[in-house]
Amino acid sequence: MAFLLPALRVARESARTVTCASQLRQIGFAIQQYANANGGKTPAWAVRHEWPDDPFPEFFELTGEWTGPGWPVLIKPYLGQDPGGAIWNCPAWPEAERRVNYFFGARWMRYQEPMIRSIPISRIRNSTTFILVGECVAPEYYLPPFGNDPAEFEDIDKDDGAIKCLRFYGDDGGYNIHRQGLNVLFADNHVATHKKFEPQSLSYSPDGHATWEDLKRPGDP
Repeated sequence: MAFLLPALRVARESARTVTCASQLRQIGFAIQQYANANGGKTPAWAVRHEWPDDPFPEFFELTGEWTGPGWPVLIKPYLGQDPGGAIWNCPAWPEAERRVNYFFGARWMRYQEPMIRSIPISRIRNSTTFILVGECVAPEYYLPPFGNDPAEFEDIDKDDGAIKCLRFYGDDGGYNIHRQGLNVLFADNHVATHKKFEPQSLSYSPDGHATWEDLKRPGDP
């Protein structure tokens, strides 16, 4: 048994990684279906949104800043699950309570002048390296004990426009959900697991190579 237990643990971890990758691919297919039905554009990333009760629509409509219900809600008709569904929760996530563990790649869009909230799929030239969706480990997006978000309910509309979500072990606030690293869904809908940021394999730009830090707006730290 002493020899078998480590092997069983590794097998379970590998199975969770594979399941997570499968969930990301399903999310990718839903994004593609959404784009097919909406002029070829990805769902819009927005500001903070909560589930199932979102207190922000009325506030943002009053201030003229309403940016939609959030990308997980927009793709719900094509995914078949709302943000409370199991597909949004990585099976290797360390908390017992289900969370939305995936973020939408919005850094390049936030970098544009004026800022944009969606991108045509056809605009993505380097689809094999462009980060479309990935595993979010940013503590700012999670409630305690894992995170430090002081809100009462979780922000389900996770994106990396202003908050870096893909943080590997060794990075500031980094955490590898899987033994092999973090799962990333690319614009061509393939999923790969990475232990660190590899410029030749990962990019925040749809038509070139860029790190998250390369892309900034005026006034960004």
